[in-house]
Amino acid sequence: FDYELNNSIVVVDELLEADQFPNFFSSCLDCKNVTRQDTLFLDLDNFDHHLDTLSIAIDMAKPISNITLDLDGQMRESDLPDIGCYEFQK
Repeated sequence: FDYELNNSIVVVDELLEADQFPNFFSSCLDCKNVTRQDTLFLDLDNFDHHLDTLSIAIDMAKPISNITLDLDGQMRESDLPDIGCYEFQK
């Protein structure tokens, strides 16, 4: 199948193995491969997907002109929004 991802955070260590999809990142532009131990969210165990102050998702998304608010109704930055459904409030 064909796919293309941009400005995404993924956990794909097993996919990169030779018998899986070793060229995954050739179709995943500006993607970040993380582990479950990386700091991204405030409290993943309790499904709080607000971004942590050390999150690599901050300022990493691609702007989409008609998406101006996050799920909390907060304004998303127009030039450097955050990856995910919540904009980090600086």
